[in-house]
Amino acid sequence: MASPSEASVARDDVVLVRFPFTDLTATKLRPAVVLAASGTEDVVLAFVTSRVDRPLRFGVPVVENASEFAATGLRISSTIRVDRLVTLHRHLLLRRLGRLGPGFRLRVAAALVELFELDEILHPSG
Repeated sequence: MASPSEASVARDDVVLVRFPFTDLTATKLRPAVVLAASGTEDVVLAFVTSRVDRPLRFGVPVVENASEFAATGLRISSTIRVDRLVTLHRHLLLRRLGRLGPGFRLRVAAALVELFELDEILHPSG
């Protein structure tokens, strides 16, 4: 399979990338979900962790027994952390693992709406 830097990358793709630590002291090879690939050379990614031992407010569980799990390309149950985002150049993406199915996409979208408090903007109460 071609690396994502050589092929098109789309929203909801699961990719392998060296995700930077928040203090930029190092990176760690891990999966990430493409949240935006606007046609520029940059993509917005959400961190994926294999920690599923506790629920996280802005975490979307991707569990092995879900019908959409196999399409993600993840090897084990994981959590998409929509509160851990980064913008990176496409050439830093190592390969495409898979893609989120419609159920996971909907849960990621709902978590982003909550994280950025978009309901208050889209549906003001006053």
